[in-house]
This record gives sequence, structure tokens and C-alpha cells, in this order.
Amino acid sequence: LGFISIVTADDFTGRRFTTDGDGLKDAARYAWRKSHAGAKGVWYQSTALRAIPDRDCRGGAELAGCMTHLWMDGDYGADGHAAKASGLPKPPDEAAVRLVVAESGLPDPSLWVHSGNGLNGIWLLDDDVDLSVDGEQAALVSDTVQKVLAATALRHGWSWDAGIGNLDRIMRLPGSVNANKGGFVSQLLEWAPERVYSFTDVAAGLGVTPADTPAL
Repeated sequence: LGFISIVTADDFTGRRFTTDGDGLKDAARYAWRKSHAGAKGVWYQSTALRAIPDRDCRGGAELAGCMTHLWMDGDYGADGHAAKASGLPKPPDEAAVRLVVAESGLPDPSLWVHSGNGLNGIWLLDDDVDLSVDGEQAALVSDTVQKVLAATALRHGWSWDAGIGNLDRIMRLPGSVNANKGGFVSQLLEWAPERVYSFTDVAAGLGVTPADTPAL
């Protein structure tokens, strides 16, 4: 799979870890230590890196090597991240975020995580996507997931961040402390291991091909 990239608010270069059992344990230990040593946030890159980046760089889309899941970030309420330029309010509560996902036509997420600012949804894929081969389509699928959710939220008069489909997107790590929310510990709310999806089926359902992105 490559390497997992973990970054913190006080060290955005972060560290990289292998994806075997020992590497995952080391990554968890590192994240726990940083989180409980006062780091204001701990995040992971949503795609695995194909190589170790330069020492002054956390990685980036050009080093994204493998996609194992798709993701979303549904902030809600009046606080948390800054308001969107549209001036529309965010969904009012957790139930509203779940409603947006349910009405979007996307399948039920495999995991729900409470980040402190809102809900993160994760759709696990049944096979890893090699981004050196299918990177263009993966980027289009990820971007279209966000646009579909934003369009669904808009029908309710709510704002939604549609700009998080980039392949080097970082997400708050479950179990880490969100210092901006008074020390809230990011929580894994739900994990349904039977919800595993085919990337090809998701792409087809969204009408995405490398040469065609639906206008939403």
C-alpha cells in the first residue's frame, strides 16, 4: 500500500509509517503520544503515499499512491470551521448531516466518525485503487462525491464543503484530541465492516469516467 502520513498542528511535516502491522502500531503510538502531549490536532492523509517525501514536506497529491476508501466531512452547528462564502448556515445537527448523505443517493458509509466539528463518513473499497494507473478517475470520483453532497445540502438551504475531494486530503484521526473543541476526543461512532463497496460500481453510479465529470 505504501506509507501512512500522520501530521499534527505543531508539526505539519509529520511522519510516515509503513502499512504492515508493525507500521500501523507505530503510527497509532505516535498519534496517541502527540495528541496527549498537547498537539491541537492530529490528522492522517486519506490516501497512502507511494514514497517517503522530502523531510520538509508531508507529501501531497503528487505522492498519493493508493486509495482504500472515499470520504466526506459534514460540519454542523454554528461553531467549528469558518462560515462559507455563500452565507448559508451549516446543517444544524448530526441528524441533518446524516439526512444529507441518505438523500444524496450515495450508499451508507462504512464508518461514521465524530471529529468535534461534525461527522466524517468513510466508504471502504473492496479493492485498493492504484493511483499511478487510475489516479485521474479516482480524483474525479472523490471530487464528485463532494459535489453530490453539496448539491443535496443546498436543497435544504445548507452550506457544505465541496472542496475536500483532493487526493492528499487530511482528516482528523479518531481517538485524537480536538483542542479547538475544548479537548474533545474524536470518536468512532459506527463501523459496519460489511459495508464495503466496489470503486467501479461507485464510479458508474456517479456517472464518472476519466473524460466526463457530471456538472453539479
